[in-house]
Amino acid sequence: MKHVEVLAQIEGATVAAAYERISDFQRYPEFSEAVRTVTLLETGPDYTLSSWEANFRQGILQWVEEDRFD
Repeated sequence: MKHVEVLAQIEGATVAAAYERISDFQRYPEFSEAVRTVTLLETGPDYTLSSWEANFRQGILQWVEEDRFD
């Protein structure tokens, strides 16, 4: 299973505001033409299970992912 960790410094944003925006997957289609849909399947106190559809090459890529936020 792949593991991705992103570290970034964002000027003018609080940690809470950045966390809220990054973890709001359902809004990703508003910010990227590649992301077609994001559907939340399950949420818990420290995780989210979501289904994604994105434009990829000449078709549509679909996957389900579990994200854990720290």
